[in-house]
Amino acid sequence: MKIFRISFVALIFLTIFSCKSNVEEKRLPGETLIVLGFPANDDGTASEVMKMRLDLALEIYQNKKVSTIIVTGGAVQNSYPEAEVMRNYLIEKGVKSSEIIMEKEAKSTFENAMKARKILKKYGLKNPIIVTTPEHRERAANIFRLFISEFRMAE
Repeated sequence: MKIFRISFVALIFLTIFSCKSNVEEKRLPGETLIVLGFPANDDGTASEVMKMRLDLALEIYQNKKVSTIIVTGGAVQNSYPEAEVMRNYLIEKGVKSSEIIMEKEAKSTFENAMKARKILKKYGLKNPIIVTTPEHRERAANIFRLFISEFRMAE
């Protein structure tokens, strides 16, 4: 009877573990990050808000949950395109330049979403994870729903 209980508990544990593993494996292939821009500092370095978004993107990237990072944002408040500043920051932190796609024309969240959709289609990317700051998350999600049917917000 004791061996039966141990076997039963082990079977339940293995079932739960294998189900969780399968869900994660299905979620990973083909996913990409879309990091929404925020104005750079006047000297062309990443601002604190931009760093917050990029550090979250790095955490997801380093956990091997994505293979491509789209950085989106033009030069909104100064002459430095947000996408270029973000790309440089990510490369300095170890992301391969070949895994970064820049979109450096968008001047608003609406344009971020519209232009990101074109990039997703062009490169055949799916299941994007949108990276922004917590206070911007709901607004960004509402805008992205207009352009992309399946995505999730990074937390």
